[in-house]
Amino acid sequence: MRMTKIMGILLGGLLLILAACAKSVTPTPATTPTTPVTTALVEMPPFHEMGPPESLDPWPGVYEPTILTVPVGTNVTWRNRDNKEHTLISDDGLFNKHLAYGESFSYTFTARGIFNYHCELWDMKGRVIVE
Repeated sequence: MRMTKIMGILLGGLLLILAACAKSVTPTPATTPTTPVTTALVEMPPFHEMGPPESLDPWPGVYEPTILTVPVGTNVTWRNRDNKEHTLISDDGLFNKHLAYGESFSYTFTARGIFNYHCELWDMKGRVIVE
């Protein structure tokens, strides 16, 4: 009987402590999760990565990937790894850049749509599809 009384007192004390702790806890306000920044890379690969020499006459030039599908808000970077100069011209006037070897250019797509671009020097064509 005495053991039961001690257990009851201990249990009661534990409940009081838990109740006091629960009252002293301040709820944290809900935080809005941040949307991660999405990035993508398009490259102008070096000439020697284009394929066997017989397939390069005339030099085809490519954007790699040629078609890129990304979500709204993606920051796309074009990087010229080729030893040739390139232009990067949006067909709808969003950007018009000249990229020498090693240079890069970034643009963030904030709306859905299909965005075509080209290099006027090498007859290269590319497309970004924003979903």
